Amino acid sequence: MQIEGLKSDYCDDFVCTSSPAVEQTVRSLARDLVRCSWTPSLFTRDVRYKDTFRSFTGAEKHKRLTHISDSVKDAKVLVTRLRMLDKGTALIDWRLRGQLAVFPIDIGFVSTFELDLITGRVRGHESRWDLGRCGLPSRAAWLLSRALWSSQQAAQDARDDGSAALSKLTANSDEDDQRNIYVDPTDPTKFFQQEDTGTKDFFSLALIAALLWLVASAYFELEKIR
Repeated sequence: MQIEGLKSDYCDDFVCTSSPAVEQTVRSLARDLVRCSWTPSLFTRDVRYKDTFRSFTGAEKHKRLTHISDSVKDAKVLVTRLRMLDKGTALIDWRLRGQLAVFPIDIGFVSTFELDLITGRVRGHESRWDLGRCGLPSRAAWLLSRALWSSQQAAQDARDDGSAALSKLTANSDEDDQRNIYVDPTDPTKFFQQEDTGTKDFFSLALIAALLWLVASAYFELEKIR
């Protein structure tokens, strides 16, 4: 598959600075960017991700990096440059054009990938964007859209983490149930079970904190472009 915008000799430089496994992965990552879809097998189970609004660890969460394909109409990606900072760190410069709601967008990105030299799989992924080519309404639309999408993903994280915690708790349910069952002091023949609300409260507070952080981040980003 030809990748528009890549110089034909970039592979030569790439081979000289890293392993064949890394080379294959970086070429595949470039193709994934053009397709606006990630190949899960390229990433380790505990891959780390970070951008302005979202950060997490885990391949399952990385599979949900679908903001562009979900929100940008007629999205077209142009990969403009591949380079190696060192043998295990690759940078891909790319440009996204399309329409977000009624606003045209033209955004420059730099994606940084930390790779395993032996397997070539991605251990870390960071994305930065430059809104310099966008007008003020388009910039605001992108930031608000990304912040809203990130808040939805944070809510999904909380649900998934809550389910995982619940599964772990139920593994010792017999012991836990016995600890939480008490005799009704008004009637010794009756029993009641105290509900453990600690886990629920923890995840509720975590979700609220995440949403507040996203709102604050979106506000500061908007302030920068005034």
